[in-house]
Amino acid sequence: MQQLPILLHENTAAYKDTLRGFMSLVVPAIKDIRESYAKLKLNEPFSNEVWRDLVEGGFMLERKYETKVQEVRDLIGITAGITAPGVLNKSSAFDEINARVEKLKNDLNAGAMSVLHLVDLSEIVNVATEPELSKDGKAKLLENFREYLTTPDESRIKNEIEAFANAYNKLAGSLATYSFWNGIVHPVFFNSRFDLIISEEKESGKPSQLAFKPQAIKELRNLKSLYK
Repeated sequence: MQQLPILLHENTAAYKDTLRGFMSLVVPAIKDIRESYAKLKLNEPFSNEVWRDLVEGGFMLERKYETKVQEVRDLIGITAGITAPGVLNKSSAFDEINARVEKLKNDLNAGAMSVLHLVDLSEIVNVATEPELSKDGKAKLLENFREYLTTPDESRIKNEIEAFANAYNKLAGSLATYSFWNGIVHPVFFNSRFDLIISEEKESGKPSQLAFKPQAIKELRNLKSLYK
């Protein structure tokens, strides 16, 4: 007997679509943020560490910039109250950076996209060149598109559904020579909730074949939770 959890299904197409949509928002945002960061003239590269700090509020970056401003003030002997606008006060680039990070988060949370809860923005790497989701980030995202058997009860139900589908398919094959059977569009029980756990595969000129639906266990979990 296989050890639980057992992978049932992986929706690779949905995973790739989500990753593609996610990165289509992330890449231009990081480009904008990188340009604003350059305006701070900190003489430090825009790195993965800087990006993680920005995602978490930008406090380290703010302290570094304030330290630089104070060093310049000390060097030229200017007091805090006589600073030149836009030169020794906090740069407007900070506002640009913070606003762009917030816009990215809002975009990732909007409408059908709504993937911010699936992906940790701090998992974006190579931000100085070609941003991409890290290996760990991709693995975590992929988990949202996998279905598992997690309990012995779920494993038993899967086996019973497969046994039911196989029994029906065998009977359908035996009845295929009867004209009345060929006129049946689909099994009558498909008017009930069987279609949540069983899929019907049709091929021209052949009887319909039933199969265990990979999403069945998730559907059953949802129903069980709904009707507690």
